[in-house]
Amino acid sequence: IAKKQYAMPIDQVKKQIDKTPTLAQPLAIRAKIYLAQRDFDHAEADLLKALDLDPKLEPAYIMLARLYVATNRQEEAIEKLTAFIEKNKDVPALMQLATIHEHLKHFDAARDAYEELLAVDPKFLPALNNLAVLYSEHLARLDTAYDLATRARRLVPEDPHAADSLGWILFQKGEYGNAVPLLQQSASKLPNEPEIQFHLGMAHYMAGQEVPAHVALQKAASTSQDFPDKDEAQQRLAILDVNTLTTDPASRTELESHLRTRVSDPVVLVRLAELQERDGD
Repeated sequence: IAKKQYAMPIDQVKKQIDKTPTLAQPLAIRAKIYLAQRDFDHAEADLLKALDLDPKLEPAYIMLARLYVATNRQEEAIEKLTAFIEKNKDVPALMQLATIHEHLKHFDAARDAYEELLAVDPKFLPALNNLAVLYSEHLARLDTAYDLATRARRLVPEDPHAADSLGWILFQKGEYGNAVPLLQQSASKLPNEPEIQFHLGMAHYMAGQEVPAHVALQKAASTSQDFPDKDEAQQRLAILDVNTLTTDPASRTELESHLRTRVSDPVVLVRLAELQERDGD
């Protein structure tokens, strides 16, 4: 399958299916081969038949949910996974259900699925990390997010994603100095992740560390990848690039406009103070 040589495995599995048509697993294996070829119709037929034969076959539920997501049928994926989870408190199924809900912006439902997963496996790092981000970004519960991210960090101290999540939550709590070392660790291990570079740049920026802020924000803004805060990275870079010795009145007006929406922006405040000092105000 990895070499995209599908004919031989299809033939091998077909022989097994013909020999023992009441076994669910060979059907699920053939569905996996069909999915690799993006033959969704045949994959779905085999998976549904496999689940009729064995309603507890977890990999078939996982593959079927992925198929439904790939074909933009997320509600069907949720329905199948929910039905399975009601009878089997399964970690991969709960993780996939939570991920689908989060993608659809069903944040309360995603939270519930993550919480249910952690009741089954309290040390499951992806769920701890994702739930921490969910609480901080979408549910306005920074203290809960901090507790979860701290648990994740203690479990795997070297994990860059856990470091990024905890660092960004500390940033949101206004603890910029404590955020910087965590975000530096994360960015050093994932240098091509623009969102992490943005987080590091913003922590330096709010701590008044303009040179490292510029370096990290430039890395984030110059990437060809799209990420939610790319415009914000470019705007902060523009502020850092303001030269108060040569700037014109329009730039001062723009800085004042920035300050109305970013009342605690230290770089804007410094630039305006420098302009006012230059003008004898």
